[in-house]
Amino acid sequence: MKQHTWMVAMGSVLAMAATTPGFAQMKEFTGASIYGSTGYNTWGTDWSFASGSLTADASTSAGFPLYVGIDHTWALSDTNSLGLSIERNFIKSATGNTCFYASGANQGCGSVTVDDSYQVSILPGVLIDKSSLVYGKLGYYSAGVTLAGTSQSWTYTQTGYSLGAGVKKLFHLDSAGNNFYIFGESNYRFGNAVGQSLGNYALDLKLGGMNVLVGLGMHF
Repeated sequence: MKQHTWMVAMGSVLAMAATTPGFAQMKEFTGASIYGSTGYNTWGTDWSFASGSLTADASTSAGFPLYVGIDHTWALSDTNSLGLSIERNFIKSATGNTCFYASGANQGCGSVTVDDSYQVSILPGVLIDKSSLVYGKLGYYSAGVTLAGTSQSWTYTQTGYSLGAGVKKLFHLDSAGNNFYIFGESNYRFGNAVGQSLGNYALDLKLGGMNVLVGLGMHF
């Protein structure tokens, strides 16, 4: 009778383990990984001039990025994880154009190009089934910005933070034990104000934006 009871109890535990996400399932998402992603990327410029008589058109730079990154994920519990990632975009944004005005009179036009975008992020995750993980993404980014006028150009480094979310799905386990995954995510960026001087004009610049990405990665 005791043996029968033990067998029933063990059967119940095994059944629960098969249907409930557990540490072994979370473990498939842990460790180091490399990944790449692409999608649609936009940057918007917010101009704030020291003189109230100076204004500028809103400028948007957009393009199709190529992000390459590495990350490491740790299991915090049966269903929760925490990751750390660093990534770089290797493709410049398309050039956006803007014009400057003093008391309504056009003072000239220029372009805005974003290059050398890096981001370091923290990624808290929640397991939703044995092969799917949803995650948040809190990051700090740095981007090189070029402002080009008709006769000269200025470059500066824009920093800020980003907030995003995504989902990751395992789809294959190879013979070496590497988990491959696909993922999709979206991120919003909020730039810090950076003081600049364009000719005789003093201003603060804030460059932010958003992206929508799909990607492929491998845990190893």
